[in-house]
Amino acid sequence: MTTPASTITKPLPQSDPSIRYSVHSHTNAPIVSGSNPHQQPLLRVHTPPSKLTQIRNLIREPMAEFLGLVVFVIFGAGADAQVTLSTNTGVSPVHKGEYISTNFGWAIGLAMAVWTSAGISGGHVNPSITLALATWRGFPWKKVPIYIFAQVMGGLVGAALVYSQYVRAIDIFEGGTHIRTLATAGFFSSFALDYMSAVSCFFSEFLGTAVLAFMIVAATDKKNAAPPTGLLPLVLFLCLLGLGAALGMQTAFSFNPARDFGPRLLLSMVGYGRQVYTYRNQYWLWCPILASILGAQVAVGLYDTFLYDPTNHYDIAAGEQYLDSDAALVFLALASSFASSSASPSRSSIPSPSFLPRTMGFLPGPADPFFEFMSPPIDETPAQKTARLKRELDAQRINDAIDEEIKQDRANAKKDKKVIKVLLLGQSESGKSTTLKNFRLRFAEAEWEQERNGWRSVVQLNVVRSITTIQKVIEAEINGEVPVDSDDDDSTLDHDVNEIEPLKFNDRHQLLLIRLAPLCGVEAELKRRLGAGSESFVPSAAPLSATPFDEPDASGGTSTRSRKKQEFAVRSWKDVLDPNMRQIAESSTQSLDTITETIAGCKDDMKALWEDRTVRLALRRRGIQLNDTAGFFLNDLDRVASRDYVVTDDDIMRARLRTVGIQEHKLIFKQSPWDNPRSGRQSGWEWRIFDVGGCRTTRAAWLPYFDNVNVIIFLSPVSVFDQRLEEDPTVNRLEDSIVLWTSICSSKLLARTQLILFLNKCDLLRRKLKRGVKVKQFLPSFGDRPNEVIPVVKYFREKFKDIQKQNSPEHRSVYIYPTTVTDTTATATTLETVRDGVLRENLAASQLI
Repeated sequence: MTTPASTITKPLPQSDPSIRYSVHSHTNAPIVSGSNPHQQPLLRVHTPPSKLTQIRNLIREPMAEFLGLVVFVIFGAGADAQVTLSTNTGVSPVHKGEYISTNFGWAIGLAMAVWTSAGISGGHVNPSITLALATWRGFPWKKVPIYIFAQVMGGLVGAALVYSQYVRAIDIFEGGTHIRTLATAGFFSSFALDYMSAVSCFFSEFLGTAVLAFMIVAATDKKNAAPPTGLLPLVLFLCLLGLGAALGMQTAFSFNPARDFGPRLLLSMVGYGRQVYTYRNQYWLWCPILASILGAQVAVGLYDTFLYDPTNHYDIAAGEQYLDSDAALVFLALASSFASSSASPSRSSIPSPSFLPRTMGFLPGPADPFFEFMSPPIDETPAQKTARLKRELDAQRINDAIDEEIKQDRANAKKDKKVIKVLLLGQSESGKSTTLKNFRLRFAEAEWEQERNGWRSVVQLNVVRSITTIQKVIEAEINGEVPVDSDDDDSTLDHDVNEIEPLKFNDRHQLLLIRLAPLCGVEAELKRRLGAGSESFVPSAAPLSATPFDEPDASGGTSTRSRKKQEFAVRSWKDVLDPNMRQIAESSTQSLDTITETIAGCKDDMKALWEDRTVRLALRRRGIQLNDTAGFFLNDLDRVASRDYVVTDDDIMRARLRTVGIQEHKLIFKQSPWDNPRSGRQSGWEWRIFDVGGCRTTRAAWLPYFDNVNVIIFLSPVSVFDQRLEEDPTVNRLEDSIVLWTSICSSKLLARTQLILFLNKCDLLRRKLKRGVKVKQFLPSFGDRPNEVIPVVKYFREKFKDIQKQNSPEHRSVYIYPTTVTDTTATATTLETVRDGVLRENLAASQLI
């Protein structure tokens, strides 16, 4: 038998009392080899360790803690990032996982962290538990700073690896490379809910950590009626699950200073700035660190003082701990992770199983249920073993065949399918989303029909929001509030209305407001329903960019935008309109029948309010033109507020549901108009249409989508020549469109991109001109042309075409169409023309025609 180089085997001298036996037990008997009782025992004499070995032994325990935290954060923060970032279609065309995926990510990460370090360092992976063990259980204080430093650095490195993996996706999700908010910081560190006070945050973190630590030491105390080995994991799982459900909502349950502070250090270095520290007056210090440490100290001290039996003490020297089995610890670690993360909305904090002893190994043994499940039967015969191995080989062969078929299908798809990348660009409320609706109505009828019922809630929300807008106007008039500036220039308002005496509202108006009060609750329920399938939020103030090529201007944007309430928005239509997500939403909110019944019951009062002359004067006085806005249905209350209301195509076009971020939709054209029908071959053109946010705060996110783009459909509303941007009231909306169009035309990156211009909202232009608004008052170059729709549209067409000719880096044509995208019939004809023109251009570019 060959022995290691560092071990010399020779007969054991019987007379030398100075020999020290190297054994792995507490007995003093020498190691005896062989079955012959007269065989001379053997002695293993170890050579002195090398310098490298000494260094390795010195850093082995802290390195185990370090790597444990790295593994923990990679699994947990990585899963959190993937699930949340994939809700943005600019990051991923489909949602990668569900909420339960994040829970399993943290649970698996914690299990792997304990498996990595438990047999070497004790698997503390948590400074709070390290300090509690040093205070109450005799853990050496000289190791405490080393352990804590390793744990914090492990959290930092783990977060750095996850951030490196998803940095590009975070840029898209945040809307720019220089934008970093707490929305993505929550992947790595914990932040409390807004309504929590400082005392509440501290108490919540303290109480949660204390209860968890107390239950851990109680459930693992052999002399305190500990459950049997098989039931211990189940008991602790139920306790910790109850703890997470009862206390896990408000502070994200960090439980672990290193898991929170290490990633927070990284956040401050990669662009999140001081907000991660200044948040809630140094929340990072007193909540996830001090509260957690104090909670663990109180819990372990309370248990050791009144309940703990000293004979069951954690003996560091002997390395003994009275626990039933490694399997129970595995299950307990998973239970701890699952309970706390599943109860926390932010999914950014996990308790650590830091109670594992330093000398306990963590290899699966016969008592491990997972080991038992994966092992072959004990009484398996050779014939049964052969049959089992054959079945496994057959299953693997089938799996490989399926994988190969999928791979081949993907290769064929890339070879045969032609993809056209289309961007819908324009300022906010220019009609991009409505244009996308028209594309889907005309060329994706099956999906359109599946989503039709989902728009009913959107239309109802539009109706309720219009009524609540009127209610607020009446309340403002009654309270004598001075009208604020509107988006329209002053000349578009009726000045005589502003100079008349205060409007007189009588008891009838007061009664209408009281009778319509239930609509406030309906609005909240509809928002909750629409927000159940995707993240609903209010966009925060961000730097402004006039074009996607400009550096964001952080000055001046916040104050001007703060005067208006931000609009309810969702990230994705797909989640909101998906039938399965609607069922989930309806199961957790009021039933659809209840909402419809409430709206139907208020129909007559809503009509009376909208048709009231005094109300109309109040709206005009404050510059509010509801009938010119998207999502206006008050003239159709008899139909849309009825109990048997059925959504029409026109309703969907007019419905307003603001989306933020990037929306991606795919359309497949089975055959182009120039395919030879006798060839039997379909061209399989796929259009990937990207609808990007038009607000100046989101234009910095456009740039990544310009790569390899084939077509840009630019929408410029022609009815906004007398209006100003909501996000920056100092800028005229038409001027903004011209600046944006100029930047697109002059970009060398887009020099070979086909440009299509929709001069949109011609219906609103016609309505505005009929009211007597003069174009030349706002555009002196319009001159003495007739103040009619056709001359005005022709004037805009010439201006935009001249801009394209003067600024385009290469000669190319631009296709300009006057549109009213809410008119589905006319728009369908326009889109067919656009489709044929785009395909013709791409075929010519490919030299196929």
